[in-house]
Amino acid sequence: MQPNQGRAPGSPMPLPPGATQSLDKFLERWWVVVPGRLRQYSVYLSVAWADGIYLTAWPIVAALAPVVLLLFGLLEGATHWSLLINDSITFPGEVAITFTQLLPFMVLTAAVSALSANLGLALVLGYALGDFLIAGFRLMYAQGFAFIGVSTLDPVQSFLYLHLAQLISYVLLLLLVVTPTLSSRYLVPRLDWLTKGQEPASTLVRVGALMIIQGAIVYTWTLSAPLLIRIFWAWTNDQPPLSAAYYLQQQGGWVVAAAVIGVAVRQWLAHQAQRNPAALQRFERQASAIRAADTRPAFSRRLPSYVRAILAAAVLTALISGFISSLLWGVILFLFLSFILIARTTLLPSLVLWKKWVGMIARIPIVARVAVGALLSFIVSQVIISFFQNQPSANLRTSESFLPVLISVGISLLIMTALVPPASQLVATPVSARPPTPPFYGSPPPPPPPAMWSAAPAQQAPPFQPPPTWQAPPTQPPPQPPA
Repeated sequence: MQPNQGRAPGSPMPLPPGATQSLDKFLERWWVVVPGRLRQYSVYLSVAWADGIYLTAWPIVAALAPVVLLLFGLLEGATHWSLLINDSITFPGEVAITFTQLLPFMVLTAAVSALSANLGLALVLGYALGDFLIAGFRLMYAQGFAFIGVSTLDPVQSFLYLHLAQLISYVLLLLLVVTPTLSSRYLVPRLDWLTKGQEPASTLVRVGALMIIQGAIVYTWTLSAPLLIRIFWAWTNDQPPLSAAYYLQQQGGWVVAAAVIGVAVRQWLAHQAQRNPAALQRFERQASAIRAADTRPAFSRRLPSYVRAILAAAVLTALISGFISSLLWGVILFLFLSFILIARTTLLPSLVLWKKWVGMIARIPIVARVAVGALLSFIVSQVIISFFQNQPSANLRTSESFLPVLISVGISLLIMTALVPPASQLVATPVSARPPTPPFYGSPPPPPPPAMWSAAPAQQAPPFQPPPTWQAPPTQPPPQPPA
């Protein structure tokens, strides 16, 4: 009798050879080919799509997760199902118009995006397709709290007030998906002096810093999203329903907690993925594809800096258009933003005084500069809002009451422009040697914080050199051979 040659108990069932080849082809296209193609057109989208390649250490998860999230987002966007049973916040018969009325969806989006910006993009893409192509055309928008079967607006108004507002809201949702995950890696300061490079203390401190920074960015998003989402109602001088802002203002902590937990889980999974040779090789191929794409950028990456600045100003103006009370104010705001962004990327770098200023503040960690800028912006905004509220003629019943908010936004932009210049203007300074960073923790190298107001020219990714081991470099130079 032949001995039993079956698989060991508890071992995974191997896939058939044909299925394995199909799975590898899908993973190669999704995680290597697509980021390289996107890199030719947009550094921002390419880095976001490439984020999370460590998941390929578990091929089935890396292949199924984007598809499942895309389908779930499509279903959620088409139905706007809040997933909340016996919810007392929404009115009877009220149908959710925007994602800020869907608390479980926002919690899932924050958690998934912390694990991988790629997974977050798949979820948002599915939601946008279902929301715009199914819900947006099957149910017409009218003044009031809900979609109704018969619209009170003509076709042109319906398009402008609903479908254009939907497109702008997707940009706001992308700020939750992409910005915290990519910016947190860029903002983490060097903390080698705190742990002296010793493991696992160095890794734990870095992970803790990532959790704090990402949580802070997501918390800021939960404060701004209820105001920015007013575009669905402000254009018709209507008032948003309670549910449009309640979940983020009162229960936004769930969204922040989901993002923080997602960061911790991501770092643990990335640590495990370092032991997978196939994932490391796929990471190297992804980096090679990105480097190759940088040598043949498409027209969108060759646009003059002033054109990119104008486009960024247009997106910003549309994003905060819920605050604007008239077309005149909108034009003024657009011109102001365009001037600031053009000056930031084109005019200021030619000034000697600006070069000295940039050289001085470059010595301060960027996370400290961002924190100081946020604190100054908060103080200034509180002073401005208090001043307007104390005026006898203050009108708090219309969108004019958001004038101090607009002024605060403009001053905050000036503050952040001074404290966070484009990375291309910073003079590179040598840094002391430190242990090599393993893959997946900050790969591919993130660009400057992907804020919508940034119009910095794209930078090519540095050459990828996977270290053979994760040991600290020697503190003393090796002995020289005798002459």
